[in-house]
Parts: sequence; C-alpha cells; structure tokens
Amino acid sequence: MSGYDNNNNNNNFETKKNDDENQTLSFDIKQTSLYNSANPYLNSYIKSYNSYQTLNSSPQINQQQQSNNNNNNNSDNNAYDNDSNKNDNTTHSYGTIEGSDSAYSIMPTVSITTSTSTSTTPSTKTNNNSYSNDSDNSNMSVGYDNNSLVDSSSSSSFNGNSSNSSICNTPRSPRPSSATPDLDAIERESRERKLLQSREERDRDKGRDWNQEFQSLLKEPYCLDKFEKLTFVAMDFVKAAETYGKLIIKEMFMPIALRTIKPTKIGGIAGGDKYICQNILFKFAYDQKINDQWLYGGNFPSEYGASKAAGNELRGLSYFFQNLMDYDLVNKISVPLMCIIDYYGYRLVAISLLPINKETLIYGSCDGGHNVHSDIQEVNDIMEKVAKGMNLRGHLSGLNPKFLYGPGDFEIHRSISSQSDLYYSLDFARLLPPQAYFDEYNNSISHREIFYKLLRPELIRTYDTPLSSDAFSGWSAADPNYKSYNQDVTDATNHLYDVIIREAATELESRKDSDLKKLDLAVEVHKFGINLRHLGRLRSQVDSHNTNLRKAILNEMVERILKNKIKDDLRLNLSGHFIGSEEKCIETIVNFLNRLFNVDRFLPSQKPFWTVTIKSLIVEKYGADCCGLTEAELDNKYDLIKSIDLSTVISLFQSKTGIKLSSRVRNILADNKLPRVLYTDVKSVLPLVKHSNMIARSEGISLYMKALEMIYSNNVCYGKASRPPNYSYFNREYYEELSLLAQCKSKLELASRSSTTDAILYQLLGLVDIEVYKMSEQYAESPHLQSAEKNFLTSLSYHYAPGTLVSLGTVYGLMCKMDNANKQYLALSRFNPADFIDTLFESGSLYTPYFSYQNYFYTNYIPTSLHQLLVLRSYLEKMDVDNPMRKQYLHRTLKQVSMLLLRSLQVSDCYRQQYVLNAIRLYLNLPPKKLMTEMDVAEDGGTLLEQIIIDEPNILDDIMAASATSQYGSVPFLVLIKYIPYSKSLCHLVERLLNESPLSNFHLQEEHEMTSTPISTSILCGLNVQFDSLKIQKKNSENIPISVLSKQANLRKLRLEGLYFANADCLLAILSLLQPTLENLHINCFNNCPGDLQTLPIISLPNLKTVHIQEFTFNNSSKILNMLVLSFVSSVESLSLENLPDFNYDLLIQMTKLKSLKFRYMKRISPEILPATLEEFNGLYYIDDLAKLMTRCPKIKSIICRSSDFDYPIFKQLKVLAGHPLEHLVIDISQKLLTEHDMHLGIDVLASSLKHADFYINAYGSFVHMTEFLTAFKNLTVLHLDFREFNDTHLAHVIANLTQVTDFFCNSNELHLSNSDLKQWSSVKILQLKSIASPKTNFLNLGLVFPNIIHLSLSDPINFQDTDLMNIVENINPLLESLKLGICSFLTDGPIIELSKHLLSLTHIDFLLNVGDACIIKLAESLPKLKSIHTRPFKSEKADQFFNSRYSHITLRRNLTY
Repeated sequence: MSGYDNNNNNNNFETKKNDDENQTLSFDIKQTSLYNSANPYLNSYIKSYNSYQTLNSSPQINQQQQSNNNNNNNSDNNAYDNDSNKNDNTTHSYGTIEGSDSAYSIMPTVSITTSTSTSTTPSTKTNNNSYSNDSDNSNMSVGYDNNSLVDSSSSSSFNGNSSNSSICNTPRSPRPSSATPDLDAIERESRERKLLQSREERDRDKGRDWNQEFQSLLKEPYCLDKFEKLTFVAMDFVKAAETYGKLIIKEMFMPIALRTIKPTKIGGIAGGDKYICQNILFKFAYDQKINDQWLYGGNFPSEYGASKAAGNELRGLSYFFQNLMDYDLVNKISVPLMCIIDYYGYRLVAISLLPINKETLIYGSCDGGHNVHSDIQEVNDIMEKVAKGMNLRGHLSGLNPKFLYGPGDFEIHRSISSQSDLYYSLDFARLLPPQAYFDEYNNSISHREIFYKLLRPELIRTYDTPLSSDAFSGWSAADPNYKSYNQDVTDATNHLYDVIIREAATELESRKDSDLKKLDLAVEVHKFGINLRHLGRLRSQVDSHNTNLRKAILNEMVERILKNKIKDDLRLNLSGHFIGSEEKCIETIVNFLNRLFNVDRFLPSQKPFWTVTIKSLIVEKYGADCCGLTEAELDNKYDLIKSIDLSTVISLFQSKTGIKLSSRVRNILADNKLPRVLYTDVKSVLPLVKHSNMIARSEGISLYMKALEMIYSNNVCYGKASRPPNYSYFNREYYEELSLLAQCKSKLELASRSSTTDAILYQLLGLVDIEVYKMSEQYAESPHLQSAEKNFLTSLSYHYAPGTLVSLGTVYGLMCKMDNANKQYLALSRFNPADFIDTLFESGSLYTPYFSYQNYFYTNYIPTSLHQLLVLRSYLEKMDVDNPMRKQYLHRTLKQVSMLLLRSLQVSDCYRQQYVLNAIRLYLNLPPKKLMTEMDVAEDGGTLLEQIIIDEPNILDDIMAASATSQYGSVPFLVLIKYIPYSKSLCHLVERLLNESPLSNFHLQEEHEMTSTPISTSILCGLNVQFDSLKIQKKNSENIPISVLSKQANLRKLRLEGLYFANADCLLAILSLLQPTLENLHINCFNNCPGDLQTLPIISLPNLKTVHIQEFTFNNSSKILNMLVLSFVSSVESLSLENLPDFNYDLLIQMTKLKSLKFRYMKRISPEILPATLEEFNGLYYIDDLAKLMTRCPKIKSIICRSSDFDYPIFKQLKVLAGHPLEHLVIDISQKLLTEHDMHLGIDVLASSLKHADFYINAYGSFVHMTEFLTAFKNLTVLHLDFREFNDTHLAHVIANLTQVTDFFCNSNELHLSNSDLKQWSSVKILQLKSIASPKTNFLNLGLVFPNIIHLSLSDPINFQDTDLMNIVENINPLLESLKLGICSFLTDGPIIELSKHLLSLTHIDFLLNVGDACIIKLAESLPKLKSIHTRPFKSEKADQFFNSRYSHITLRRNLTY
C-alpha cells in the first residue's frame, strides 16, 4: 500500500514488511466431525462455522485497493482535516464519559501511585506467510505439436485406402489448424483500458469500507473462497493499520499543520487525539482523567494500566466473538476489525469504522452509567445466552441500573443503516471479571487495578460460580447483591492463588526436560487460567531442585521486565522529538542493552544491573511476597544472570519488542559471553501488531479447507450423485495435502496461543490430526490419533458439542477402542437429533468402502464406519415413521450397513475382523466374544442382515446383481454364500438369483472363489437350486455330504480340481455328480483314491462333448480312468489328455465323434489307434509316423506342434505337411530344418489351403529362401510370425503378396518400418508387434503402413518412449477399437492421456504401465465407447472407489502381479 487517499499532501509511504504479523481469528465448526464443507462429505461439519476468521480478498477488493494505490494526492483537500472528516452518523463512543458523576467515579477514591514501567501484555510473534490459493485444476494432459516431428514444408497427405504407393520417407502434410486471433494484442488492449479506467476513478475513491467487506464476507456461505477472502481482508486491514499507525506515532510530536495524518474531533477523551485514515479509527492507549482522578492510576496516570486495558479490549473482543460463534449468533451481533500497534514505546489502537453513533446504542452505557440501555429483548436474550456460556453473572449496572450481562460500559449498537438488521458490539476492555485486590490485611477492596487486572477466561469458564464483570466497581453499587458478587470474585482469586497455581506447578514439574525445551511457557500457563503477572507465584511453587523449569519461568519473567523497561525508556527519551529520525531510538536501545550487558558497570552512577536493578524491577512487577526469587537470589551479591539463560531471554526480548539485533550479538550470547552493542548491531526496529483471533486462525482454516478440497475432491459416497473427476487429486502420495495440513496446524496452534478456551479451535486441530493420520502410516497407536484425542477432549471441556463427540468417537474407533467410542455416541442422546444425525451419517459414509474394497487400502475403517452407522440406525428407528430425518437417512443407513457386513468377510486381517465382531455385538447388546473364525462374524452379522432384509426385502438386489455379473468392485458371491446359514431371507434371495441366472453365466474367477472352501461348497450345494455348472476344488470333498451332491441332477458343466479322497464315500459323492446331462467335464488331479473301493457305479454320459483329464495319481487309477472314459467314449468331440501314465490308448479308436485331440506329457503313439474323424490335433510330436497320421485322419485341417525339441521324429517328416490341405498350422521350426526340407519348394497344396499360420522360426541355421517361403501362402488371413530376423525387406514382400491377411503378428527386433519400398497393407485389421526396435521417427509410419487396423498390440518394444507412442497416434486409424501396450516401461501418463483426445472409438484398452490412477480415470471418462480396461491395480483407494461408482459399465480387469 503506497498511498492513502487523494488528499494527503503528495506524500507516499512505503510499507515495510513486518516479519511478525499474523495472529488469530475465530472459526466455528459446531457440527464438524472429520471434514469440511468444500466437498459433499463435509457439508454437515461446517454448518455452524461462523467466524471472525480472516481470509482472501476478492477481485473487487483487489481492484479497489489498486485504485487506492493510484490515488492522486491533492494538497488542497486534506482528507484528514477536522471538518472534512467530521461524520455525525459514524462515530464511536470510546471514552465518551462526560459529567462529574459516573460509574468510574462513584467507587471509593484510593490514592495509589502506579508505576508506568511495567506491563504484562503478551506480544505474540507470528508468521507473515500466507497460503495462496491456486484453483486451476487442469487435466494433467501433455501437449504435443502435431507437426514437430516432420518438416511441414515438405509434407503431403496420404490416402489410407491406397495399397500400392510407397509411403515411408514420403513427405506428409500437416494437420489443418484453425486461425487464431492475436490474443496478446487483445490482452494488452484490455489491460490498458483497465488502467485508464482506474485513473479516471481514483478521484472518486474514498477508501475501503473495511466493516462492509468484513460483514459481507461473514454472511457468505461457508466455502474455501470465503475464508481466503476473509484472510486477506484482515491481513490488508492489519497492514494498513500498521502502515498508517507507524506514521501517526512517528509524527505525534510534530505540529499538527505539518503532520501527514491530522487528528480529528469525534468526541470523547479516552486516548487523547483521534485519527481517521482509510476508514480506520486510531487512538492512543493513554490513561484518561475523570474529574481529578486518573482512570487507571488514581492520582497519577498509569500508561501501564492503559496499555493493559487496550490489550484486554482486544482479548475481550476475540473471546466474545468466539462465544457468539459457539451459539451460532454471529449473524445477529458482530464486532469490528481491531488491532494494536506497539512502536517506539507507544501503543496505538486501530478499529474499523462502524455505522453507529450515540443514538444507536441499545445495550449498555456510553456515559459512565448515567443512562443504561437494555432496549431490545432479542439482544437481551442473546447476551444472557452468551454470558452464561462465558460463566458471567447477570446483575444490575449503572447509576440508573438495568439488568445486564457483562460490564456496564460494554456497548451494543443497532446499525445505522436501514438495510441492515445487524447489531455491533464494542468496548470489550472489562468484559472479563476483575482480579480481587487485597490490602495489607488481606481484605479484598475496591481499587483502580480492577479496571485492567482481569481474570483469565480459562479460569472463569471452568469456575464453579458465575462471576460479575462489574465486581468491586461503582457500576454494580446499585445491585443489592453486590457484596455477594464481590465475594465470588474474591473466592475465585483465592482459588487461583491457592489451588490453580499449585496444580499448574505440579503438572509442569511432571514434564520431561526434553519437553520443557519445546514448551511455550506463556501458552501453557494461560491454559491453566493463570495470568503471566503471577509467574513469580508459580515459580515459588516449583521445587528448588527442578532447576530447568525454574530457569524457564525466570527467563519469561525477566524478558517481560526488559520489554516494559525498554518501552518506558523509549517513551521518556523520545518525548518531544520528531520520531521520524531513528537516531534517538537507536541510541536509547544501545544504551539500554549495554547497561543490560554490564558494559557500563564501572561507571559510579550505575547500579549493578543483575545484582540490584533487575531484582528491584521483579519485586516491583510481581510483588515482594510472590516475586518467585529465593533468599539467595534476592541477595544483592548474587548475580541473577546465573539463574537464567541470557541468550534465550534476549531472543524472547527481540520477538516481543520488534528490535532485531545482529548475528554478532547473538553469537556472542550463544557462547555465554556478554557483548558490547554498537549502533550497527541494531538492524531494525519494527512495530509489533497484535490483532484479534483473525489472520492465523482464518488462514489456518483456509489451508485446512484447501487441503480437504484436494483430499476429498474425488471422494464418492453411496446415495450421492457422481461428479466429474478432478484428475489432479487421484494421487497416493499426499505431499501437497500433508504440506497444507502442516501449515494449517502451525497457524491454528499460533491462534491457540491467545484462544486457549476456544473449543472450536481445538476441534479443528483434532480434525487436522485425523486427516494427517489417514494419509500417513495407519495403526491404532498412531501419535496423530493420540493428539486428536487430546484436542477433542480439550474441546469438549470448553464446549460440549455433538460434532466433537462424533469426532472423538471416530478417533476411538480408529484406535480400536470400541467401548470408548460407544460412550461418545450414546452421549449424543442428550442433544436434539437434528444436531448430529447428518454429522454421524456423513462420518459413517466417509469410511464405507461401498463401491470397492481392497485389503491393502483399508485399516480400521470398516469397523469404525459400521459402528457409527449402527448407532445411527438405533437413533433413526426410535423416531416416528413419518419423521423427515428418518425418511431421509434410514434407507441409506441400512444400505451401507448391509454393504459393510458383507465387506467385513472380505477383510483378511483377523484382528480387524475381531473389531467388526465387537461393533456388531455392542449393537446387539451381546457380551464380547473372541473371534475363532470368520464365520463368527457371519453368525452375528447374519442376525443383522436378517433384520434388514425383513424390513426392506429388496435392499440387496443391486448388490447381488453386481456380484452375479462380477462387476468390478462388487461383493464376491462367496461372501453372500457364507451368510446363508445365518439368514433365511438371504438364502431365499440367493436361491432366486441362482435359479434366474445359472452359474455358467458367472465369470470363471467368481465361480472358482465360490467353491474355494469346504464350507462354501457345502452351503452352495445345499441350496434348493439345480445348477447347470459346478466346481469342486481343493480338499473339499471330504466335508461335502453325498446327499447334498446327489441333488444336482441337471449339471451341464463340471470342474473337479485338486481333490483328495479320504475314503470311498468321498469318491462316490463326487462320482454321483457325473450325470447324463453333462456336456463339459474338466478333471484335474485326483489324489489318494481309497484302495478299499470294490464296485464302481455304472456311469453313462451320452451328452458329454468336451473333456479335459489331467493327473490321476492314486491306486487303481487305471480302473477308475477306464470307467470314466468308457462313459463318454461314444459322445466326446473334444478331448484333452495330460500326464496320464495309465491311460488306455486303445479306447481312442472307439471315439467315433472325436474331432479335436490334445496330448501333453503322454506316451508316443501309433496313428492307427486314432479315430478317422479327427479334424484338429495338438501334440504332433507324440506321433511316430506323420504320413500315416495324415492317411489315417484325412479330415485333419488343424495341426498344433509347439516344441523346441527338434529331435522328435515328426520334424524329420516335415515335408509331409506340404502336401496336405491344412487350414490352420501352428509349428515351432528352425531355419536349419526349413533349409534341409527345401520348404520353399513343393508346398503349393499347403500354401493354397492355409488360412491361419503361426510360425515360430528358430534362429538356428540359415534359410535364404525365407521370402519365397512366406510369400507362398497367398490365401492367409491370419499370420503370426515369431522370427527375430524378420525385417523391412521381408515385410515389403509380404505386403505385396499376402493381400488377404487381416491379422498380423510379428516378433522381431529387426523390423524398423523404414524401408522406402513399404506399401500400405490395407487388409490388416489386427496388428500385433513384439520387440520392435524402430527408430523414433519411423513410428510415424506405422499408421501409414497399416492404415485400417482396428486392433493394435505393442509388446516389449525396444526403448519405447512417450514420443514414439505420440508418433504412432499421429497417423493411426482414428477408428481404432482396441489397443494393447505390454511391457512399455518408459511410458508416462502424457501420451496415454492423449489417446483420449484422438482415439475416441476405443472399446478395449490393455496396458500394464506404471501410470497414475488419474490416467486410467481420464480414459474411462473421455472414451465414450470404452467397454473394458486391463491394467494394474489402482494405487489409491480414492481412484478405486471412484472408478466403480462412475464407470460400472466398463469392465476392469486388474493384473495383481504387476
């Protein structure tokens, strides 16, 4: 801020940055549990946040400030002229005490000389850093220049349908770009227009209306923007007050005509001259004379008392506003912006102008008690409510008394504006009750000290009896009970002396020495309700052996003595001088410090500072009987510097006075030496600015809300509409969020220094701890949870609020202390349900993994959320059925409870399952039970599920449907099966579903999981359902009753895997499943067949067409195997045999319908035993004579021979294949074998018939006719070529000759796509390239060579990076439907995101890349036709939940081994 107004004598003043600027503001989180209103999960937590919180200025404010800074200073119209500033409608009644009779003068006169050299007002060093909001939520995309890879000057277009043109190294035309306007010119013109407009408007600028801005922002809805604007409004106010206040102090002794800012007449005598600048009222903290007595000093003025009263005014303002917020009354009564500037020993009070005058007073008195107002009942009721919260007693006050709460001179005004219904409060200096003054006989009497020595709010709030603010003063003399009120204050003061201080000493003595080093003693003492003027009493209560604590207390005492002493010296030495020159100031400071450092100890006129002077000052300030010094320390021979840490004292001294010393002085002190201070050692003397609970608090709130905006921006909850994703915040590493929360906590802790009774502040600190816990290593003993517990308990001790109870219950839940959590939830019953139902629901919903669940994401969230929602259910069910809250929340609560009960069986950790069981049994009023198996959870949880299904029969329909279709994130069907024995209603639902949706429709993995345990298999088979598909696996058979299996008479598909038969009954039970209806049978690994089995059942499987048999390893295996094969020998069409040493090969020839045969790990056989019906044979290397095979089985069209052992006989007869009209050939072969058999010659029959070829060509040997061989198969439609030497020349010939190929696979690192002879291969639709090592620019050619591909797969390309993929995308077919990127380790998010802009026809994506979660979400959001994604698991639970909630139509397959 460089100028004030258009009328200040052309003087511009530069504002020096104050390093110690921030203080605190007030903020209400009345219903807050764990989060904030910036996102949908935080709405109920911020409902009652009403705050004196300070925050970010709006663009309009900034524009106005810019206009202020450009004001033209006109010396002819001085804005600070008394007449021009006189405003009858906007005045303050500070100190407007007139007449000889007042409540200040009617108390007994006491002639006491009060020293002006002492002060105990704390000055808090603060941080000037503020958080700057960046609201740009960009989509994490990477931009590329489409024409940056090819010289656009030599480019030409390419027709994707042409097949005979040479395309590589051919110039391409750039993509068309639309013309854009000159944005820079437009921006420059707009900027110049705004500058011109500001110049035209500056003469009309009358300065900022601080009050209007502040009150307007307070009325705005609770959001991040509000708090940021409030922060900067308050910061701007403080900075403006500091700038102009500093100037007023420097020019205070100049003639008025020469002052830059001139005093104005607004009435009143308090503070002497008043100043108005930039709509801020300034007044000095001077003692005021009433009749012949000084208000604070009696016979002599007390600047110390006046200074303390100003500090009390600021403290009272903050405390009053805090309590208004506790009761959600800030929209009724508000307060002004206020701060105090300490500079050069003077204290200046700055207050924003309010729209009030003397006629607007409606509560209290502004004339010393002559006229007392309590005019409006609404205000009276508000004051009663707020005062009771502060533990203040109502009483009669004034000469013509009225019943008031608070002091008689506390004022409330109605706004002078007819458009406002707001009331303004002011004059808070005596809001808190006084400390009793005791005479030499220890009797409490009236004294001037009661006007500035007040009790701490911490003591008052927790004291048993309400106290009167007007005790011992003439204000309450008309109240018949005034003696009783005085005695209450006397008792409270004695309680402070005799009990509180002793308890504080004991507690502080219990601290470890390491903790004392980090201790902020002033804050800790205030928390006990002890004023710092009682530090001497506190020290006297500390054991003499506790030297570290005694030293810390004495450090604080001495620092405050020195602070007050230098202020006295500055006032005395600078009086009458033009303070604009710093010479006298620096000289005073240097002389003071050198006296402090004993530099002048040899001068005869100086008393020894550390043996005499400092002790006298301590006794004067803290009292002779309670100074805290021992007899030895009081001895004038004892050097008190031995009892303190001088380096620490001077450090505190600098922070409390604004005097900054050089590093030279600090280093000498650190070495325990005393320096001589030179004038060059005083680096700066800055004003110290104290302000109400504003900047630090509100800045902390804005940082908290910004962090929550980031943390919860993509959170999803059941029953809430899905929102578009914010791609910036799908991270798992919460670096920015943790940084914001750390700054937030720092600001809030700074605010707590002056607001130790602020319940909402402690609640907010607890919420910050919880957020940090959730983003850190999570375990029940986390120090973050312990800190949160402490903060919430402290908050409840000052204000018992339902939101805090919910928060504390949450902490106990996360700490696995379910009993403690339950106590907090039960305590909610004392409140109106409307005060906590929404909070409890939001908190429970926050921790519910409704849309997805992964064990590695969640710790104790499921038991915590389940407990909260069960408690919520109990409260809701007690309401009338027509209650709106019951209707709004009950169904959603039951829905989430149902999901949590199901998810609990997905928890793999037995300890967390125990916590779930504890929560369930607490709700059911059952005694604790030790978890033995997960079925214990199913048993008790099934009871709850049964109740829920009875109440809402269709509540599980969508959950079960998602399970049946294996929708990503859905509850496994196995979980439903486990609950069936304990819920009849669920059993009926499952039976209905399985009858409507056969098991054969289930995903194979889901079917596998359903039968993964004996219990689940037994339950599944025991249902009243005829399955068409069933899987029995692992060692389940021994636990499955025969009666259960025998009921299945309609099976069409049966899988038997890894079965162990303990006895004959087990085997017979399994064999009973082999029903005539079977069409597909898969048997894998029968073990330990019982030897006592005498008679086998007769089995007939006339419909069985597909059979796979693998590994029979037991006695009598041949007997059982023969029986089994004979049962399907006449019907089987596809047979796979693996590792069956006892198989009877003679049975093969009886399989007259067999079309497909696969051998693996079998014996070598003669073709004569094979049926002539074979059309496909896999296992050619088990055949002795290939020619006989082709003769015996003339219908064979498909041969698969995958073996790298070329010693098999079949490879010596390879040429036989050339004369057989195969359509499908899969074969491993070496170049040596190709050469030996001249495979490029005489292959016309095979070449003309072959449609599908998979050639795995070994590099061993050499085959010079490879081109002729490959190009001979002109009718191929599928060519899969694993040939590492395949190059561009080969490709050119293949393209020219194989014009019908639609599916091309190539595994070669010699393929570069760079040969100039390459033409378009327009027929190819499916392209799969592996190990390609193309130069980067040649990837541009991939889309040109293959212009019509709809499926592209790139696997393990050599050194494949972002640019390469971007080059491919540039020319790829925009109608591409499927893309697979395998083992592309160097790819990042950028090019993957670009896919979502160019390839909008993609339906399937498969990539196992280390890309961010946001990248996957971006593809799902942007590709309208996308149906499936195969990728790695999500890194964050946030993305996991979000994907399933928003993209349930997309199948997501995760590679868990990636």
